[in-house]
Formats: sequence, structure tokens, C-alpha cells
Amino acid sequence: MPTRYDKEFKQNIINLYKQGESAAQLAHVKRVVMTANFGAIGFSNHDQTSITTEADWTDPNEKGLSAYEKFKLIAEQAAWQFIEQSHGSLELTTINLVAIMGPALDAHVSGSSDLLKNLLNGRPKMISNIPLNLIDVRDVADLHIRALTAPHTGG
Repeated sequence: MPTRYDKEFKQNIINLYKQGESAAQLAHVKRVVMTANFGAIGFSNHDQTSITTEADWTDPNEKGLSAYEKFKLIAEQAAWQFIEQSHGSLELTTINLVAIMGPALDAHVSGSSDLLKNLLNGRPKMISNIPLNLIDVRDVADLHIRALTAPHTGG
């Protein structure tokens, strides 16, 4: 059950999208590529043999769901709701990423990079047997370009 805070957050996100739509129209933008998170679509799929698709959504009440993942879910759902209400003036494509690895642009590194660094340095006393999906940051950049330019990726 969404909380009052969840509903307010979603409405605030939609309001931001509306402001962005005005700027997009002035700049003649036709498609937006949203960097989303696998947590928005894949955390309620507990069947490891099934493929998670755009038809799947994480249950916002999923046990163990972090605030970050919950609000990535709400933000993506708000984006799709906004696109439906925009009556075709914009197309949306989302890329639901997992842990991103690769060369950093500066000294700041993500938690995913810290995890790998700690494993390579032998820091963890125990290593959990958990599945971890990884993607190279250069492949992420390529996916964004393809999502923006390929005709069949809109929507």
C-alpha cells in the first residue's frame, strides 16, 4: 500500500517531468532515455528461471527493498504515467541497470566499485553466495546512444 509520502513524491516527480517537457519542446526533443534501476522492475521476480521484462514491476512493499530502490521504482512509474499523459509529444525509453563497473571519470567511485575492490583486496572475511549482475560503464554509454537513436526503442 503506497504511503502518503510515496504519493506526494510521485506527484512531485510528475511535476518535474512537466517542467522538463516544456524545455524538451523548445529544444525539439523527441525521445528521453531514463537511466533507471533494476530494483524498479526486478526485485519481486523470485523465479530465477524467468526473464524480467518491461511488464514486471517491483512490489513497493517488497521485504528488504531499500528507500533508494523504492523511489527509483516510483520515479520510473511516474515517468511512464507522465509519458501516457503527454499524448505522444515525447517518447520514453528506460535502461534498468544493475551494478556498473569500469573506469571512473574522477576519484569518486560507486558502492559497486567498492564491493569489487574489497573482493580483490581480500578484505571481506566471508563472501556471500549472492548473484551479482554487472555491466561495464562503456556498455552503459553504448546502450544510451542506441536507445536514443534506434527507431524501435521508443516506448
